[in-house]
Amino acid sequence: MEDLNKSTNEAAEVKEKKKMVTKKKAVKQTAEKTESGAEKTYIYIGPNAKDGALIKNSLYIGGLPTHIQKVAENNAVKRLFVDVNELTKAQKELGDKTSPLYAFYKQAEEILKQN
Repeated sequence: MEDLNKSTNEAAEVKEKKKMVTKKKAVKQTAEKTESGAEKTYIYIGPNAKDGALIKNSLYIGGLPTHIQKVAENNAVKRLFVDVNELTKAQKELGDKTSPLYAFYKQAEEILKQN
């Protein structure tokens, strides 16, 4: 009986280690780098999500965390993650009610109200 418990515990440990490796691989795959090799930094300039998953002006270094990637699959929401080097330009676009970025912001408002 003791051997059975030991093998069950060992199997659980192996399974947990595999999960951790998988998570590390997922994080590495989502990390985006600049030409110099530094990780890119993005800022979310869209509306806040009702559930708190997305908060305006949040910074993301090296890509998006997995819990945000699902929400960001929507094109309107995805377009509101901008490279910090493009922030000034993007803010100007948001101020222009005829710009595509403004339209994406409005679409994201409707989408995030539902979540």
